[in-house]
Amino acid sequence: MRKNKIKLLINISLALACSALFILLLLSVINGYSDSVLKILISAGVGLIAVYLLNSILHELGHLIVGLSCGLKFYSIKFLWFLVKVVNGRITFSLERAVELGSTVLSPNGTDKVLNKYVLSACGGLGATLALMIVQVAVCLASKSLIAYSALGITFPLTVYFFMVNLLPVFENCDGYLVYKYLSGGKERAIIENYFKATALLFSGVEPSDLDSTLLMRYDGVRGYSANIRYLRYLAYVKNDEERALKELREISDLSEISNLNDEIFEELFFSAILLNDKKFIKANEQSALAVFERPARPQTYRIHASYRIWSGEKDWAKLILSSGIKFCDDYAVKGIAKSEKSYMQLMLKNV
Repeated sequence: MRKNKIKLLINISLALACSALFILLLLSVINGYSDSVLKILISAGVGLIAVYLLNSILHELGHLIVGLSCGLKFYSIKFLWFLVKVVNGRITFSLERAVELGSTVLSPNGTDKVLNKYVLSACGGLGATLALMIVQVAVCLASKSLIAYSALGITFPLTVYFFMVNLLPVFENCDGYLVYKYLSGGKERAIIENYFKATALLFSGVEPSDLDSTLLMRYDGVRGYSANIRYLRYLAYVKNDEERALKELREISDLSEISNLNDEIFEELFFSAILLNDKKFIKANEQSALAVFERPARPQTYRIHASYRIWSGEKDWAKLILSSGIKFCDDYAVKGIAKSEKSYMQLMLKNV
């Protein structure tokens, strides 16, 4: 919890510092061109929106271009609300809720040097943001156009904020964290390397229960990539050994400590409450679970939603969900999880 407070403090401090710098630059240009205040304000406002969008697009394209050049395969890319995804060999376009500036999902092609490839892709995103920031600073220093100076120049603190948030390794979801741990070496790098190798095997079609056990043996605490390893351990046990699965889940049940698997772990905590008939937990978290069920992004969501409907006595609804989930697995890119969840749901459907 203390680490979360430190991260929040750093985030707020960065936001305030960059906001203050932008306001100072804006006031200085207004003082210099007092007869063009409206033009400056409009240009700065439009510039902030444009730079916000540019940060999303260029950062994710940086990940994509470098990742593809390293041998990773395109799976999906998201700019705010706009999602481009490969489904069964076809490129699809859709709109989804924006919970972050953007995201790029690249799937591994084999297990050879897979961590190196993801680290280079992370550097690609950082490099793209840095390049945008350099261009903006150059405009701020050299531009003679009032509109360009106001729109692209003085808005560079926004890009500075995004760059620093992605660079500082205190934020476990950021590119800088992965690069820092890779360069630091030691146990944490070994944990991350094992996680990416396991992920590569899952993409190739190996089920969680069939993963090389040595890849899942090393973890340290319940944060960062250690939480990812324990989540894979949970998935490895959930179909055939509920007791061991629930033990693993309890180790990563504090969602305040985990930022990269919140939906996945929340779903499984809800699933465990169904298995244990924990009515208090189910009722307390029912609405949050239903919100997750409305946007199924994983086969696990169908399995858990169907389990909830069976628990609620809505068996016909559960059958429809299971049928949809089994079909969803056919197009799901992480083939190992798809195979595991599909067989689980087929067994559920048979027993409903």
